[in-house]
Amino acid sequence: MKRRIYLLLPVLLAFTVSCFEDAKVGTSPYAAITSFTLGYYNVVKNDVSYQRRDTVIEVRESGTMYPMTIDQVGNRIYNRDSLAHGSILNSVTCTIGSYGNVFFMYDDVKDSLLLKWSKDVTIDFTRPLKFFAVSTDESYFREYSFSLNVHKVNPDSVSWRCTSNSGVAGFNQKSAVCRDDVIFDFCTGSGNRPFVTWRDVRGGSWSVPVALEGLVPDEWSCSVTLFRGMFYTVCGNRLFSSADGVTWTPTGAALSGLYAAMTETGEMWAVDTEGMLVSSTDMSSWRKEQEVPSGFPDCSAYLFCDTLATNSNILRYVLAGQVPEGGSLQSSVWTRLSGDMTWTRQADALKGSLELPVLENLSVISYDGSLFAFGTPLEMFWQSMDHGLTWRKCDRYSDYYTTYNNFMQFPEELKGYTASVAFTTDSYGGIWIMTGEGLVWRGAINRLNGL
Repeated sequence: MKRRIYLLLPVLLAFTVSCFEDAKVGTSPYAAITSFTLGYYNVVKNDVSYQRRDTVIEVRESGTMYPMTIDQVGNRIYNRDSLAHGSILNSVTCTIGSYGNVFFMYDDVKDSLLLKWSKDVTIDFTRPLKFFAVSTDESYFREYSFSLNVHKVNPDSVSWRCTSNSGVAGFNQKSAVCRDDVIFDFCTGSGNRPFVTWRDVRGGSWSVPVALEGLVPDEWSCSVTLFRGMFYTVCGNRLFSSADGVTWTPTGAALSGLYAAMTETGEMWAVDTEGMLVSSTDMSSWRKEQEVPSGFPDCSAYLFCDTLATNSNILRYVLAGQVPEGGSLQSSVWTRLSGDMTWTRQADALKGSLELPVLENLSVISYDGSLFAFGTPLEMFWQSMDHGLTWRKCDRYSDYYTTYNNFMQFPEELKGYTASVAFTTDSYGGIWIMTGEGLVWRGAINRLNGL
């Protein structure tokens, strides 16, 4: 590796000559910083006291959690992984490995003096800095630019933005899907006539609402789902498909309902007109699996599929929804492995407080490795980290349970909203919510947001 070394400027010698008096024995012409590690510092975090009041605490962290990179070609010192939001860095020590002696200088003051570094010296890392390695024979030095990256926002918090107006104010929202980074919003207008409007995830305006062709308005009430790049829905006990979301044609399959699949993996599941659960891998041929069991959710439920962490060859299906039981609506979560013959209900062995809550217009998404449920009026998310087995509310004031994300909150402008909504997620880590008023919101956990 070629070393970039510079002659020591006379002006620097004027400030550092006294520092070199002890470095005459065993001198060397080499000058380089070889390692750099921050010391301990505090991080300010928001918390909730035992009295359920907002409070602020400081947590101790070590710079060893964030390795510094030294670019010896470009003479740069920086960290690839940003420090935590709220890090207090105005008086922090550091450990430096080097050939030669090390000095630093604050770069925000003209004619700033060089300061000798030692492991006990505290440095204000909130100010622009430069570091210098000076050979022990006082003949050469290297100057390093320095940058310390810190998260400007909390990476785990959720940021929401009202992106645009979809142009369907007053329409009844039905469902939304994201295909190839384009959001398709399906809704019904006057006379229950179905429409669709769309826009690119990355920006731009919504298309004008376009009436769906091929569907009978009075017979269409199911949602639209995406499978293998095609749109599917059920209308009048027949399965319809569409390549563009506008023109629909019957496929020949006789189905009374199609589950909204939140996956492109595995099989699609539906209920046929004979009351049988059926599955398909191509949406053309359907295999009868079993009679619809008692307590199985209706076709407003949501189907998820992933692979087992212990065996990638086995698929796990989770179906989350609600069903009328005993004169009232009950939550209903079922699972099935790809090698199983039947579905199994998960709710029977659970404490009632941990079951999927009964919500009006239940909606469920898969996001950040968890399932999140919500309903109208929009108040809060409920999270399951164990594939629908247990659910806990994402209450920012809750201090009893520990396996929830208290940052998963709706924007204040949406809280209490009671009209119809459509929702979907995009490949950039975003959650989309389309309201019956035509407003469109996009939220994302900051560390996942790719836009």
